Amino acid sequence: MRRHKKGLILALALVFSLATAAGALALTGDWYAKFAKDKAFKCIHPKSKVIKVEVLKPPKLDKDVESATIKIYYKGWIKKHSMEMVIMTTKIGGKLNAKVQVLVDTASIKNIRCKLVKGWQVVQ
Repeated sequence: MRRHKKGLILALALVFSLATAAGALALTGDWYAKFAKDKAFKCIHPKSKVIKVEVLKPPKLDKDVESATIKIYYKGWIKKHSMEMVIMTTKIGGKLNAKVQVLVDTASIKNIRCKLVKGWQVVQ
């Protein structure tokens, strides 16, 4: 009987650790939308105001990088604009890191100084 308990405990521990590792990066579309609005967009357009945020492509895991495509509608100085971005997340050294790739922005930006666009940044 003891052998079965040890085996069961080890099996449960293995299943739990695999489930935790697989789900460690499973962020929701809402998380990506909030991150896009509160962090990425403010980093790229610090003086513009967000009107609406949409998740165009829900989060998808590819190897160890998860990504989602987000569209943000915002008010510019003269007219309303929109921006599409891919937000990528991964764990590096146990910490959540993110990187942003701007696909389309109807406002002209010549030099983006946002660190999220330049490379991986710790977000938690």
